[in-house]
Amino acid sequence: DDFLWSPGSQMLDEENKDTTERARHAAFMDQIEEGDSRYMARELLQEQYDHLPKGDIFSLGASMYEIALGRELPANGPEWNQIRDGGMDDSVFGIFLAPLAQLTRLMMHPEPIR
Repeated sequence: DDFLWSPGSQMLDEENKDTTERARHAAFMDQIEEGDSRYMARELLQEQYDHLPKGDIFSLGASMYEIALGRELPANGPEWNQIRDGGMDDSVFGIFLAPLAQLTRLMMHPEPIR
């Protein structure tokens, strides 16, 4: 017989593997909570969780951008979409060193796999 060891040290045969994987995925998805839309990547609001850790990186970049702007980021609307499309106000990065400005842009890149 083909057996697999699960993280809980239980032996599973191939037949139960898919069911167990789906159950783990469902349990993980239940733990995801949405936050403030000002700091969330578009993908997370569209419930596309393929790049979930990168959503946290986007949020940190959004916080850095907000500090540079000196005001709250929009919660929705045209500017919200513009930011998520990579259209940030370059003039606010004048307070940052060039490498930090570049890092902020990469953290908020429209393509999460970058």
